[in-house]
Amino acid sequence: MCLGTKSSSEAQWLLDALFGTVQDLTRTQPPRTASHLREMRAAYKLGETPEELGLATHLSVERPPVIIVPPTQIVPLPLHLLIGLTMRMLRISIEAVTRGRGPTVGRQFAHSLAATLSVDIGMEAVPYHGGNFIGRHCHTIGARSHAIVLVLGPLVPAEWATAYERGWALLRGVMSTLNRAADIPANEQRRFKADARAFVILIQESFPWVSISPKLHVLFCHSWDFMGRWGSTGLYGEQAIESWYGFYNQNAARFTAETPLLSCRKLVQTMTLTGVASDALRRSKAPIRKRRAGPRGALLPGDRRLRVNKAWRRESLATLEKRANDRAKWASDQFEEANGVIMAFSKKKFFATGGLCAGGHLASMQEEATATSTQTVRWTLPPPKAPRPIGSGFHSVRVRRRMSHAHWP
Repeated sequence: MCLGTKSSSEAQWLLDALFGTVQDLTRTQPPRTASHLREMRAAYKLGETPEELGLATHLSVERPPVIIVPPTQIVPLPLHLLIGLTMRMLRISIEAVTRGRGPTVGRQFAHSLAATLSVDIGMEAVPYHGGNFIGRHCHTIGARSHAIVLVLGPLVPAEWATAYERGWALLRGVMSTLNRAADIPANEQRRFKADARAFVILIQESFPWVSISPKLHVLFCHSWDFMGRWGSTGLYGEQAIESWYGFYNQNAARFTAETPLLSCRKLVQTMTLTGVASDALRRSKAPIRKRRAGPRGALLPGDRRLRVNKAWRRESLATLEKRANDRAKWASDQFEEANGVIMAFSKKKFFATGGLCAGGHLASMQEEATATSTQTVRWTLPPPKAPRPIGSGFHSVRVRRRMSHAHWP
């Protein structure tokens, strides 16, 4: 989509020098152009190879493009950005505790975080989307993120807790604009751009072990650019497209044609002649009852729509046990992911300062720290395993068999 690389490497040294990497937030990574993609497809059809063209010419396009799509028309999928950014914030909290208090406390916090999401926020990970949360769950987690901050605060330094709370505040504003299936006003687009860039900068400056992922890069550089060019990102998301697909299925019988594509064309032409083909027109023609304008949330303290006033739902023991097991597995998976990030960051920092290991081989790393002491990293070799005697266990089995035969009637 753009000419910036994920990280510096020898193979892409020219792109790193010209356009920088996505880890450098001070550089501007320009998008690719459709004309360059057409040139590469024509060159490869003539039999040229990437080695003959050179990196300065093909710019890492080493295969002929099948479809030429202008990069300015590639929409950042808001649903995947929403899910990815929410999981990134949840994992940052586990990484911060692991970095500041050690892996033992980090694993305990991961299970506490899973319990907080289930009990205080009321959200459970789903068995799809990679075991993550769905879109509306992410909005709820963002709105009730203060519960996560309360659990995280006593375990990390004050500046980390403050930055984490500020990150959730910025992400809430980004969420509401990113996924809205409507044209965004110009003043709100400017606020979205400022909040999106401030969020990514805050994450990188406050938590140095966090690398800029492709989703963070898309939010930082391309989401607001697409919104300013086309007016919205939510209108071009997969949910909006699927809703139009359902609207077409409901009216396909009225616009029959030789092929489904021609049928869809007749539907769009009819909507264009009868009114502006917009999302508002689709909603006005949809057979739904009119709702009263205004919020539909709970208005009184005793309203049963509030979570605290709802009656406890009776569930079987097997359901409760499965939910607890899924919650524990989610916590373990998130901790392993976060612990791997912290170990890689500590290893990189250790070697950057000129540290050496005995024998030249790194065996294992144990990071232990307390809230009042400095962080220490110890490099140890695993203890040698005691040799297992050959045949141990077979004698006991043979004796048991003999005893059991002896006691037969």
